[in-house]
Amino acid sequence: MVMCHTDSFATMSNVSVTGRSTLKRANEAQRLAIERILTGQEGGPWVILSRFVAKRHPTRYLPIHFEDQGRKKRMWVEGIFNTTIENIRGQERSREVMIVNMFNQIHSSPQVIASGETWCEDGEHVLSIKGTHALYSNFSWAVE
Repeated sequence: MVMCHTDSFATMSNVSVTGRSTLKRANEAQRLAIERILTGQEGGPWVILSRFVAKRHPTRYLPIHFEDQGRKKRMWVEGIFNTTIENIRGQERSREVMIVNMFNQIHSSPQVIASGETWCEDGEHVLSIKGTHALYSNFSWAVE
């Protein structure tokens, strides 16, 4: 999980990476690999995204919980972070609304469009967002 905080104009000129957490059971080699990926040392999207990071916080290794109830998904870290998203409904009510031809640095195509709410309180940053958009997809940070 990577939390990024930007200024109110989302200009990406002063990004703070805040609450990076990985699965608590990760071994030392996996932890090192995550650090290398998130600092852009292994290629992939973080080569570009890490250029915008003005302040990087230490990685914390905490249990991350997931629930997938089909159209509704939830991810949380006890006492620190909670996000819940639900697919929006389109013209065909039984199908996901998707973006299939847009480039996104993190998400691969197709991207499912959802709406949700998130809160985070990590000691330095407090965040509460409701009714905003969300995207999810299958993705890979493999270097091509």
